[in-house]
Amino acid sequence: MSPEGLTNVFAVDSPTESVFNETTHFYSTQLEYLANVHLLTLSQVCSQWHSLIIGNPTFWASIFLFAPAWAWAPSGSRLERISQLLKSVLERGGDCPITCTIYNNTAVPPPICIFHLLAQHSHRWSEAHFLCSMEGLDLSILQGRLPLLQTLEIGPNHRLSSQQTDCLDSALVLDTLAISSSCLELPTIALNRLLNFECAVISLEHIPDVISFLPRLKAVTELGITFQLDRWGLRDFTGRIPIQIAPETLYSPATFSCTFDGPCYPACQQALCDIFGSLTLPKLNSLSINAMEYPECIVEWPNYPFFGLIQRSRISSSLKVLKITPVQITESELIDALSAVPGLEHLEVADKIRVRNWGVDLLLITNNLLRALTRTPDSDGLATRLRRFFTHSLFLDFVVSRLEPRSFSIDIRPVVEDDGHLEPALARHKQKLVYVFGPAQFSSQSSAPWDRS
Repeated sequence: MSPEGLTNVFAVDSPTESVFNETTHFYSTQLEYLANVHLLTLSQVCSQWHSLIIGNPTFWASIFLFAPAWAWAPSGSRLERISQLLKSVLERGGDCPITCTIYNNTAVPPPICIFHLLAQHSHRWSEAHFLCSMEGLDLSILQGRLPLLQTLEIGPNHRLSSQQTDCLDSALVLDTLAISSSCLELPTIALNRLLNFECAVISLEHIPDVISFLPRLKAVTELGITFQLDRWGLRDFTGRIPIQIAPETLYSPATFSCTFDGPCYPACQQALCDIFGSLTLPKLNSLSINAMEYPECIVEWPNYPFFGLIQRSRISSSLKVLKITPVQITESELIDALSAVPGLEHLEVADKIRVRNWGVDLLLITNNLLRALTRTPDSDGLATRLRRFFTHSLFLDFVVSRLEPRSFSIDIRPVVEDDGHLEPALARHKQKLVYVFGPAQFSSQSSAPWDRS
């Protein structure tokens, strides 16, 4: 095999961060992961493999440091071993841009010597994810040394002072920033360059500050708000938390998403409505509501705030994408929503079924809904520009009606015969369809999609 082919094979075989998170919790395994042990083992096969692996900087361009790497080795030989190993990995990376991730969900910051080793190569940082306490770390050493930094993530519950964020003035290509609602003291010169911004709300009381902060983002096109709240503190709270949010108009975001990282308690639902009710987004063309724990976690549809957002922003014809899979919305509410956005091209919705006694049972994709979307000789149906429709069920006539005069992409699951072939009515149009075979997700049984009332 050619050196290029071998390099591609080695790259595919590299472990991912997700695999690491799922399988490692101990100091020894942390060392193996940092050292890239699986590649070091392959490098012993022959001199050619050794040369390809050790001499390829891209194999050493991702650095993950997790709590056991320092929490269990605060001093002595273990810390020295980690330092030497990190130094070796950084040297093998040469001048290749690197991605750094430091993770610890406690208040223990990484050892200063470890941070200083990384800081010596900050001119190579392309992405930096500090999901750890930054207390006591001198970030002034990064001043003027962040020429390649494009993405910066500061984990929730980890606050940076204004003095610590001054170094971002020199991050001339920084365009993606993820911070928590307790870390909004940022230099304006850095904010003006941002294109993507994500804020993790860690307290409902922070929401007014977050909303008032957003107008400082003059160029952001992708905006996200994630609720990462104290689930135990909100679990039994059923009242209304008084939140006074001043209305704001944001002229740059084209994409806006709200994500629940945990249960959607009533106070969280109220906060979502308050946010929808306070913002005006005249350039918005993509709106998403997400839940990290779906299908157990279901978000209630913010019906009236949604219509208010559409009306204030005047985006009924320009909103192209609506992704609300984890949202509990009725058939009539969805039909009303689609009536309000005739320019919609991409829709993601789903039936709901309880999982482990969590979530709800809700039949959303019914004949009535899909007939409302189906083109007939007498009607173009709702959302006439719709070209991408993701759901767990399907109405045959609806799909066929969308195939002319242009192509139409859809994820087909139940509408297949037992042997996995397309229904004959769809098979004639297979050149225009993008489809995926498989069982209906989150469902233990599937009924005929053309018999759902």
